[in-house]
Amino acid sequence: MRTHAQIVSDAEVERLFGLFGPAVPRRTIRAWKVRDSIPSPYWQALVDHGLATFEELGAHAAARMPSAEAA
Repeated sequence: MRTHAQIVSDAEVERLFGLFGPAVPRRTIRAWKVRDSIPSPYWQALVDHGLATFEELGAHAAARMPSAEAA
């Protein structure tokens, strides 16, 4: 399973910027990599362009969530 940071690395910031355009600045895309978190509103475009799957995006997001047992 790739992390969100790996997905951004594999896709490359410039390619993602070209996909999302000026609505998503390069610094925002770089921040996704640093935070290791891609906001879910952008997932569909990543999947549509073959850059990620919903399964890997969701699995990584779920793995980052605190477990109910830890609460």
